[in-house]
Amino acid sequence: MKGSKLAELYDANNENALYWTDGKVVYFRENKIKNVDIDSFEQFPGCWAKDKNYCYSGGSKLKDGDSLTFEVLNYAFAKDKNNVWTLEGRIPEADTKTFEVCDTGKKSLGITFVFIENNKKTR
Repeated sequence: MKGSKLAELYDANNENALYWTDGKVVYFRENKIKNVDIDSFEQFPGCWAKDKNYCYSGGSKLKDGDSLTFEVLNYAFAKDKNNVWTLEGRIPEADTKTFEVCDTGKKSLGITFVFIENNKKTR
């Protein structure tokens, strides 16, 4: 999946604006993320992002994530040369060389994300 630059406003109805910046700080939704390199920051569909130093799932840094080899596989999974992650964390038994996704990942965790007018996740 291809990354994109940061939005300038948060929009809960736009999956490409969950990460945003005021020009000084990067936010995930309404929460500040500390020590982000704004110039190299890329967001991916869903809750994945990276900068030149770190990889992110939502507002959390992925421990031992390798930013140079980080790739987002779908909405639920990402990997780098050493690890495979789901939105719930690292999958220790996953083999990074052979791990593949089978779909978009929107239903992988048993939850369907639906954007609705009052900005709540449902189902």
